[in-house]
Amino acid sequence: MANAAVYVRSANVVTRKIDGETLVVPVRSGVGDLSSIYSLNGAGTFIWEALAQPCTQEMLLRYVLETYETTPEQARLDVKHFIAQMLATNLLETAMPAPSVAVLQTPVSVEART
Repeated sequence: MANAAVYVRSANVVTRKIDGETLVVPVRSGVGDLSSIYSLNGAGTFIWEALAQPCTQEMLLRYVLETYETTPEQARLDVKHFIAQMLATNLLETAMPAPSVAVLQTPVSVEART
């Protein structure tokens, strides 16, 4: 899973919750594009909120399965479809994966200079 894509919400959107509905508005040239407002249902809102931090598809799948009563097959299809829609509308971006823990634990040699 080291090569798994990592997703995060686009920085070029504004999100608002109104009456239990999540609205996502793309921002272009510093202005909200009100002709392209996207509405997310409960499950979509749940996934969208998880994507405030970088997540892989497998992480999102695990979150959905822990929260909703659904089959792994249906959850996988739903998450995959959500990601595809969000990427197609530029509401989601592919993030750079974080370095692995092994890389962070590599010893560093430091020489003292006098």
